[in-house]
Amino acid sequence: MIRNMRGFGPGWQAAHHGVGSDHVFGVIFMIALLALIVVAIVVLTMWLIRHRKYHEGTAAVAGAAGGTPLDILNVRYARGEIEKAEYEEKRKELST
Repeated sequence: MIRNMRGFGPGWQAAHHGVGSDHVFGVIFMIALLALIVVAIVVLTMWLIRHRKYHEGTAAVAGAAGGTPLDILNVRYARGEIEKAEYEEKRKELST
């Protein structure tokens, strides 16, 4: 009787600690949510790094390094941004 009054009787666990599948699903949901947040942060960081490197390379060729239009065309072709036919056509235009 004293044990029940102090809250340590047969129903204590169910009343105070959430025994059952609801508790398990809550923990799984929290772990999944945390994993999703971590993955989102990693993906965003990788995208920003790649985006920054791409633009730094383009800026170096186009302006800071004093690149000519032909240099820029060569870089675009090397990166696969333009096809061979377009590259050759523009190279002829720039060479004349």
